[in-house]
Amino acid sequence: MATWMYLLHAPREDFVTTMTDKEQNIMGIHFLHLRKKFLEGEILLVGPCLDGKYGLCIFDAENETTASEFMNADPAIAMGLMTGELHPYKVSLLRKSEEVDVGKK
Repeated sequence: MATWMYLLHAPREDFVTTMTDKEQNIMGIHFLHLRKKFLEGEILLVGPCLDGKYGLCIFDAENETTASEFMNADPAIAMGLMTGELHPYKVSLLRKSEEVDVGKK
């Protein structure tokens, strides 16, 4: 099993503050999808950059093909709202956290 990461590229600079209702709906579906994958143990870390330009997902997959399939199944990508950029990844240092926010959606 290898670790992978993908960046989600927002469609525009001010995306976070200018999302349409349709875009908000897609982002809600995106969050629920990632939350499910996280709770199933497939995702190590996920979250947005606070400047709104990128999102980040770090996860495990057998190989590049399955990693690409995982990334492309993200509703934000699959529904054409965002683009993804896949990279092999290695966690070198990780601070232990006692609390993980999996959201209430």
